[in-house]
Amino acid sequence: RPETKSERVTFRVMRAPGGAAVTTTAPTTVTRASPPPAPPARQTQPVQTASAPTPKPEPPPAPAPKPAAPPAAGALPGGPVAITAVSFAEEAGEGVVKVATDGVARFKAFALKSPDRLVVDVLDGTGSLRPVTGTVQVGRGGVKTVRYSQFQAAPPIFRIVIDLQSAKDYRVEAWPNELRIKLLQ
Repeated sequence: RPETKSERVTFRVMRAPGGAAVTTTAPTTVTRASPPPAPPARQTQPVQTASAPTPKPEPPPAPAPKPAAPPAAGALPGGPVAITAVSFAEEAGEGVVKVATDGVARFKAFALKSPDRLVVDVLDGTGSLRPVTGTVQVGRGGVKTVRYSQFQAAPPIFRIVIDLQSAKDYRVEAWPNELRIKLLQ
């Protein structure tokens, strides 16, 4: 290691009685710096290693399922759908509004209050039933009536409104040729 030198120089500035500054220099001292203390020795822990088991070859993947039958002509998923019927049924103690379509329907559902009702808009849906506007009288399963109509012409929206006796939880399922609105117990 090279030698380290340090110097100490002291200056004193004083004012003489006449206002002139006087500078004095103290004697210079040279000292040898001591080496810095060595850092503490590192305590190392043994590292445990484990060898990974040899991977077993994976079985070949199962064959892909066969695709479902294509939807009806002119009713591709996400495309326009025709509504052909609206009905109500009770299944396993739950009320179900069934909306028959000619393809897979895209929808938007929301609940409203005062009075309690559930609204389901079939996007790109057009009513092909006659009359296009109608009401299904229900009076059971917590449902008063089911109303439906062509809500908007461009872009087409077919609206179903379920008038409820009280607020209910619901689930909407889009099947290949049916939209099912289940009113949960």
